[in-house]
Amino acid sequence: MAFNPADTDTGAIKGRQVTRRKSKSKRINLPPSPSFIFKAHPTRWGIIDGDWCPILSKMKLEPGIGGVGHNLNEANARENARQSGWTILDPDTVGEEYVQVYDGTGGPVHIEKWVTIKQVGGQVILKPDLDAYKEFLFRLVDSGLIEPLDEDIKTAMVAQQEQRISRNANKLDPAAKARTAADTAKLEKMKKPTRKKPTRKKKPDANA
Repeated sequence: MAFNPADTDTGAIKGRQVTRRKSKSKRINLPPSPSFIFKAHPTRWGIIDGDWCPILSKMKLEPGIGGVGHNLNEANARENARQSGWTILDPDTVGEEYVQVYDGTGGPVHIEKWVTIKQVGGQVILKPDLDAYKEFLFRLVDSGLIEPLDEDIKTAMVAQQEQRISRNANKLDPAAKARTAADTAKLEKMKKPTRKKPTRKKKPDANA
């Protein structure tokens, strides 16, 4: 199939232009949303589907947002993020494109690649694939792009969860009881050991 320039979306990354291929699906009933680059912070971790995972944030490539210039130059935004302890996760550094682009009602819609969009009539349903998302996060940690969860940070987060449960333990209304039950279940998952980085097998010694 021949490449069609109309099927691409261009945004700024690292001071250059990057082209992201648009989805071939029909126009979706969502407002436009800017392209983005993921970033990670060593203190932003949480439980996703039962496992400790880094909680990513987005550096939106939109003029005037977070230090992005009106010509889509994100140099200041990158520097601000780095000074605050963030790691920038460019697609070329990660080794894969993680943004898909759809035609929205007022312009391009940028969304994570593990989210499936289903449109029924005029209603849009977003269906994230948690397994695919977790695999993506695990790859970031296993490759060294994101440092594993610091045990002191984990201990502090577990303590905060325990305090939350303690504060609500004596509340008798059904909603409070339900929250406490959910918080307790989450605490048990938080106490699980964090996923270990896989060890690389040594290559056999050719001279052995």
